Amino acid sequence: MQHPQFNSAPYALAAVMTALCRRGGSLRIGALLRASGLALDELCATVNELSRRRWVKVAWRRVPRATGPERLRPVERVTATRFGRWRAPRPDRPRAGKRAPAFPRER
Repeated sequence: MQHPQFNSAPYALAAVMTALCRRGGSLRIGALLRASGLALDELCATVNELSRRRWVKVAWRRVPRATGPERLRPVERVTATRFGRWRAPRPDRPRAGKRAPAFPRER
């Protein structure tokens, strides 16, 4: 995910895309804020950067929410696009090792 034209920090891009991909590709904005662990301004800059690159799509609310941060009130959710899921870093998965058989063999 290193590109010379990134305006956001690479760790911020990875944090947002990993949070989206681990949770099915779509998150409400409040949950994304908590899951990514980024500051509000950093999250807004990162989502704008990813949206410009067409890695994510932002769904807007018709009526802005009454609560929450001012900048995030009109946003409903952020969804990873097919291209964004392809470009996203893969979440860590446990390696498949030798497993004990479900039913031991009789000798």
